[in-house]
Formats: sequence, structure tokens, C-alpha cells
Amino acid sequence: MLSVASLLAACGPSLEPAPEAVGNTQQPIVNGTIDTGHPAVGLMVSPSSYCSGTLVGRRTVLTAAHCVNGPAHFDLNGTLHEAATIVTHPQYNSTTFEHDIALLLLKTAPQVVPMRIRTSEVNLGSAMTLVGFGITAENATDGEIKRLATNRVAWRSENFYGYFLSVGSWGNSCSGDSGGPALVPSDKDSGELVFGVTSHVHNCAIDGFSTRVDTHADWIRRNSLGDVFIQHDALPEMPQPEPLPSLPPVLTITKPTPGIVGASEMITAEVLLQGPMVSVKAWLGAEVRTLNLDPGSTTQRKSFRFSPPQPGHHTLYAEAISVDGYRVVDQVALFVEDSAAIVSTDPDPDPDPPMAPADALAPQITILSPLAGQRIGNAFHVVTEVDDDTQVAEVTFWVQGQQVASRTSPPFNVIIDTPVGLTGRVNVEVHARDYAGNEAVETVLLERSAWAPGDAVQAGCSVPAGGSCSGGVMLFVLMGLCFLRRRSTAQGKM
Repeated sequence: MLSVASLLAACGPSLEPAPEAVGNTQQPIVNGTIDTGHPAVGLMVSPSSYCSGTLVGRRTVLTAAHCVNGPAHFDLNGTLHEAATIVTHPQYNSTTFEHDIALLLLKTAPQVVPMRIRTSEVNLGSAMTLVGFGITAENATDGEIKRLATNRVAWRSENFYGYFLSVGSWGNSCSGDSGGPALVPSDKDSGELVFGVTSHVHNCAIDGFSTRVDTHADWIRRNSLGDVFIQHDALPEMPQPEPLPSLPPVLTITKPTPGIVGASEMITAEVLLQGPMVSVKAWLGAEVRTLNLDPGSTTQRKSFRFSPPQPGHHTLYAEAISVDGYRVVDQVALFVEDSAAIVSTDPDPDPDPPMAPADALAPQITILSPLAGQRIGNAFHVVTEVDDDTQVAEVTFWVQGQQVASRTSPPFNVIIDTPVGLTGRVNVEVHARDYAGNEAVETVLLERSAWAPGDAVQAGCSVPAGGSCSGGVMLFVLMGLCFLRRRSTAQGKM
């Protein structure tokens, strides 16, 4: 095997000495210093791995997309917070790590002051701080302890900020630091701003890549529903404790069932209400019925009567309001037959209205994620849009001809565990059916290799857990460093 020196010499002019770091003698995060600050940085725990994350809103956690591979909890200073929703960037590429960013929207707000994100570009050479729960060296087992390190922003691209070398006072990230923040000081107060999300490294002692926050700021705002603090906001304050929420009420239309209704029939609607309610209403077409309820009752049944509707498609709706202000809605799709059998004694009767055409249109399916040809790991998130001219009855999800999940109401999304031992092409099908029995199928072909980047969430190197970053990968990294240094030298001579 070639020595490091010979590898460097083989790729062109020798590298210039690394510039001396400015500041204190902070140890690198590899064998680094334990961090007792940054209370908004926590440990993100999922079924097969752990990562780091940062609370950037009352309930919004910023982390890396490759960390999200199933249900997740956010451990903040010893308190576990369950994620109500997980949002992964739709353009995340598990091969190149582009758009390696995700959000956890927690069910409850932690009693911790969130950090702010930076929405403007960071200058090259800026001093930065890395925080995370990763290990201190390749193949070490001392993770899940919060540490910090300092470095300098060495380069940037559309997706990443980069930094080099764990030497002297410069630090780097390693496996388990993924999703943690890269921080710079605020220019308006004493706080710090999250400008990057730790993504990956080629080797824990060579280089590091953080996903840019400023180029993803609009996506963060939209998908956090505005629950995010940005650099121009004042320093956030400690949130007030939230009252314990009561259980949401349940409203179910038990009668009529979806389907065909005879012509000229009065419609009797029955609803089941579970939980303390103050009112319930039902409507069919222009007819609305409203009842006030006894808030002291936890289970109630109510009935409503409606005039015979015109032939054709109709939807019966019911809505209830709980004592805590929850609003719950249920609906049933109906089809009223034409009354062609009615005989009139009028010598010149008006013609019957034309019979509504039978529903012959199948639902329309759009698979938004994953994209065709995308490589998948142990689990993958299927995101779809399903539309129908009446109402979707059921959406089912299939892998290699086997049904793995179903949904009967939107959103029609699901997280699928990849079958054990499956490699090569993976056929994923989404089936949709409406109440008239019309069906549609949409297919996407994915790739599953013996190892995919999602299998081992390892910021330390882009290899499976237990692998090594030596050999060919080291050669690739060193040649890349030579290229970057030569380009920097060339630009300095221009």
C-alpha cells in the first residue's frame, strides 16, 4: 500500500501547510471536550441508530435526512419527546447526500430555549463550532455523550459547507454527530446561529460536510408550519409549560354506510360521539341539522333526518366540537338511484331528470417519493397524492407483489421496511380504489444493493457499519484534497 506522502506527491504539487487556527486550544471532537452547554442540542434515537439534532422552534427539531429511518424520539437533557411528524427533504439523495436535511415535529414542546437558524451565507474562513453526540475516533464505542469542537469554514457549494483536518485546534465530526449543528456567532447579540447540519465525512480525521441551512431556509419555514426561529429574531425565551391535552374526541357516522341509496327515500343519519362534546351538526346538500350536546356525557348517539336528495352523487358530512375546542369531521359518500319507476297521472308530465352517469373514472395516483431508480436502505418513505372524482375508498402499498400496508384516508403516505435479504431491483406498487370499484395502479422501480447508505447511519465515513475508510476510499479522499488545494492555489494566483 502506498504511503500517505507518496499518495500526496503523486497527485501534483505538494499541499501547502494548513493555516494556523485562530482562537483557543479546543480539542477536536475526536477525543474532544464534553459540552455542558447548548441545551437545545439533543440525541435523536430511531430503531436502528442514533444521531444528533437541534431544537429550532417550539416543537421543531432540525436533523439530517439519513438519520430518519423510522419512528424517532428526541432525547433532550434526559427527557424523551416523541415525534408526531417526520419530514424528509423530497430531493434527498442517499448516494451523494445532497439535501441531507429533515425535520421532526414533536408532539409536545420541550421546556428548553430553541436555537435560531441562519438564513444568509457564511463567509469562507469563518470560525465555527460543531456539536454532537458522536464517537471520538473511528470504530470507537464512546458515543452518546455531547461534545464540541471548533474549525473554520473551508469551502462551500450549493448544498454543503466543508471543513478539513482534525489537527491542532481544529476539530471534526464522526459517526453519531450526524444531524447536529454547525454554529457561528450571531452578529447582533450573544447567541449562536445554526448555519449547517452535520451530514457526512470521508474519514473522521480528514474532512467534514454540513448541509447548508441558508439554501434550505424556505423549505424549513414551510414544513415547520412557521415554527422556526431565524437569525433576525430576538433571542428566544424559555417557553411556558403547556397544559396536558385531553384526548381528542371521536366522531363516526354509523348510518348510512357508503353506497347506493334508493330513490325518494328519506335519509336517516346516525352518528356516534365519544368524548365530551358541546355540539354536533350534519349536512347533506343544502340541508343542515345542528344539536347542542351534554358536555358531561362521554358517549352519545344522535340521529338526523334529511329529505330525499336528487339522483346522483352526494356526500353526507358530520362535524362535532369538543369542550376543548377540537373539531372532528366524518363523511360518507352516497349514490341516489333514479326514480324511473314512478308513474305519473298527469296527462302532460314533466320529463324525469336525466340519470347521473355511473362513476367510471379510476383514481389518479402520483408517487412523489421515492423517485424511480432511487437507492433504498432498511426502510423508505412512500409519499403519494391520490385524487378521485368522488372519494377514495382505499390505497394499498405493495413490494415485490406482496401487500405491505394500506390507508383509507389521507395523507396516503407510509414508511415501508425493506424485506430482509432483498437486493437488486425493487418493484413498488401503489393501488387505489374508489367506492364504485374503479381501481388504478402506479409503479416505481427502486434499487436495493447489498448495502445502501441508509443501512448504517454513520457520519464517520460512507461505508457500512463495521467497515473501514482505508484503501481505495482514502485514495479518493486524498486526491480530492489535492484537487481542492490546487484549485485554491490557482485562484490565489489569478
